Amino acid sequence: MRIAVTCYESLGLPGGSALQVLRLAEGLAAAGHEVIVYSPGITTVQAAGVSVVYIPVINLRGLRFPSYLLAAPFFLAYRFLRSRPDAVLAFEVYFDCSVLLAAKLAGAPLHAFINAIAEQELDLGGARLPLKWALHAVQRLLVRSARGLFTVSEEISAWLADKYGVPPGFPVVVKNGVDTKLFSPRPRSEAVKTAGLPESAMYVGFVGCPAVWHGLEYLADAAPLILREFPAAKFLIVGDGPALPAFREYVSLRGLEKDFLFIGAVPHGDVPAYIGACELCVVLFRPVRSYPGDPMKIYEYLACGRPVVASAVPGYGDFVEAAGAGVSADASNPAALASAINKLLLDAGARARMGQNARQAAESGHSWAARAEKIANELAGGR
Repeated sequence: MRIAVTCYESLGLPGGSALQVLRLAEGLAAAGHEVIVYSPGITTVQAAGVSVVYIPVINLRGLRFPSYLLAAPFFLAYRFLRSRPDAVLAFEVYFDCSVLLAAKLAGAPLHAFINAIAEQELDLGGARLPLKWALHAVQRLLVRSARGLFTVSEEISAWLADKYGVPPGFPVVVKNGVDTKLFSPRPRSEAVKTAGLPESAMYVGFVGCPAVWHGLEYLADAAPLILREFPAAKFLIVGDGPALPAFREYVSLRGLEKDFLFIGAVPHGDVPAYIGACELCVVLFRPVRSYPGDPMKIYEYLACGRPVVASAVPGYGDFVEAAGAGVSADASNPAALASAINKLLLDAGARARMGQNARQAAESGHSWAARAEKIANELAGGR
C-alpha cells in the first residue's frame, strides 16, 4: 500500500506523540508499504525507510499553527493528488480539517488516530467554551467522516463511540509500543556508568514528560517511608514537561531536594541507560482526568528488563502483574506505595525474575512492529 501519514505536531521535537508517529511509520515501511509522512516544517527528522515531507509554516512563536492551518489544505491536496495514496493515516486530529479535505479530494480513505480525550485536557488547561465548541465541531466531522478510527485505550474508544454516535468497537485500540532493539536489558553497573550517575545509590525511576495525571506527587509523599528503610535510595526523574516546575517545588517544600535527581530532557537514545540504572521504575496515575491512557514509558521499562510499580488502575497495575513484571499499588496511599517499592528493593531475586518476565512481555507483542502490523491490516480492510 501507499500510505500517507499526517501529524500537525513537529516530529523533530521530543515527546511521545512524535515517537508514536515515527515508529509506526517505520513499522509500516519495514513491512513493505510505501510511507510518506507529512509534518510541519519546524524541525527536521529522519525515519528509516520513510519519506518525510514538510508542510511550509511561518516558524515563529504564535504563527506556527495558524500558518499551518492556512497552508496545509492546499499543500496536502496537491501532494495527495500527485501521489494518490491508498490510505491516509492522520494523527492528533483535533482542530484540523485539512487532511480530511485533502483525502476526500484525492479519493483516499481517511483513518484517524486519536490519542486523548482532548476536551478533558482543555479543561485542565482552563480553556474557554469557544475553543471547546470548535474542538467538538471539527472532531465530530472527522470522526463521522473517517473510514477508520484508532485509539490507544478502551476508555477513549468507548468515549468516542458515546460522544459522536459511532458504533461501539469502531475505534480500534492500538496501544503504544517500544523499540525492542534500542530498549534492551543491560547490566546495571554499565547503565549507571553510561548515565553518569553515582554507583552507590539505589535508583527508583520515572521517565517521561511529567503531566499532572502522572501523579509524581504520590512518589514524593511515599519517599520518606522509602528512605527510612533505604537511606541510599534516590528518585530519578528523567524528562521535562508542563507539570515539572510545580513538582520540583513540591519536592523542595518537603525537604527532599537531595533525594530527587532531576535529569531533565535527554536524547531518546540515552533513555535506556537511565532506565537500566534503576532498580525499579514507576508508572503512576492521578485521576485528574477520567482515563489513565496508555503510557509509552511502561513498555520502555519492560523492554529494558526493569520491574515496575504501577498504580492500581486499568492498563497499569493489572497489566504488569499479569505479565509477572511488577506490582500494583494504591499510589494515592503513601504507605501502600512505599510498601510496594520497599518490598522490591529488599528482594533482588524478585526484581531479577520480574525483569526477565518484563523483557519477554515486551518482545512477545508490544513492539512497534507488532502495532504497525495491526494498523496495516485495518488500513487494508478499509480500502
